[in-house]
Amino acid sequence: KEVSAAEKAAAAYEAMLAGCDTPLGELEGVCLHGEGGPAPQGVVDTVAACRRRQRASGVQTVPLKLGESTYLLKGAVGKGRAGAVVFEAYPLMDEEDLESADDEGNVFALKVQTPAWAWEYVVQHQLQQRLSAEARPMFMHAHRMHLFSDYTMLLTDFGEHGSLAEALGKYSATGQQMDEVVAMFYTIELLSMVEHMHAAGVVHLALAPNNLMLRNGGQEW
Repeated sequence: KEVSAAEKAAAAYEAMLAGCDTPLGELEGVCLHGEGGPAPQGVVDTVAACRRRQRASGVQTVPLKLGESTYLLKGAVGKGRAGAVVFEAYPLMDEEDLESADDEGNVFALKVQTPAWAWEYVVQHQLQQRLSAEARPMFMHAHRMHLFSDYTMLLTDFGEHGSLAEALGKYSATGQQMDEVVAMFYTIELLSMVEHMHAAGVVHLALAPNNLMLRNGGQEW
């Protein structure tokens, strides 16, 4: 029987998950939903509605309930691989917060992807475990993953300053170029991140400006 490319990819994905030292369901922060079934239609409809909305000041948030967790989604802030959409999200501590909640408090990014892709959370979790305390702030932290058979919803740090691609786009839109010293700074930061990843036994296969979020601080040099 001839195997399609999609079937080969699915088999490779399952093999990677099966090869993890810790079963997926036992990883800290992993929430398995629906006993391995698909996402409920209400969840799918909420995600679809928010996907069409752009994040903007004054935009009303939409509640998304995932098991015992509820998030207020304010709109899409970006897109990832294979059609993934990233939303600005505000986790609620309990159901009583729902009516009075606003945009105050901790903000996170909720990355929603279908088909499900749990490997991203596995790698981020392993990376955080292996990195030194000094290196951890350089990398986005995945706090939680909600997993259905057809969707993964990954709660991560929110890159409030946008991506390197967005910064470059703003320079281009005004007919300017990034200052050489600034470019040198980002290059050194990137090389330092790669060095830390390789020392932790992790290889990044998609280093690109849209995958690099800007942050305050950084190492002095």
